[in-house]
Amino acid sequence: MPLIVKEQVIGVQTPQHSTRGYYTTRHAELATMFAQQAAVALENARLYEQVRGTAALEERQRLARELHDSVSQALYGILLNASTADELFDAAPAQAIQARHGLQVRMQVAGEPDLPHPAKEALYRVAQEAMHNALKHAFAQSLDLAGVGG
Repeated sequence: MPLIVKEQVIGVQTPQHSTRGYYTTRHAELATMFAQQAAVALENARLYEQVRGTAALEERQRLARELHDSVSQALYGILLNASTADELFDAAPAQAIQARHGLQVRMQVAGEPDLPHPAKEALYRVAQEAMHNALKHAFAQSLDLAGVGG
């Protein structure tokens, strides 16, 4: 008995019995109905997997968009904070880092570099780690930060 979905054979069902001529017309009708039900079940399973795969792909794409947006927002926030810190530093150099760690910081930043967001994030992480290492391992008393934007 062929398993047919949308006029296409997707498999076969082959009933067997050791006695020749055992199957009647009624058996053939029942086997045909079982074959139709099996074809529907197989098609439903295939469609379910297809939908599940599509949903997973859409969720990955949504997360990628959110991650990209959150990185962009974080970088914009960092730029605003750096700009504000630069202005406050010029007005009152005895600020948080100096007060907390006794570290004299001189900063010259010429704006945000024209780089892809992943590169900007990597540069930020490198600078963050460098400052942390200067404080923790070198017991630095002064730190000069310089950046070139554009």
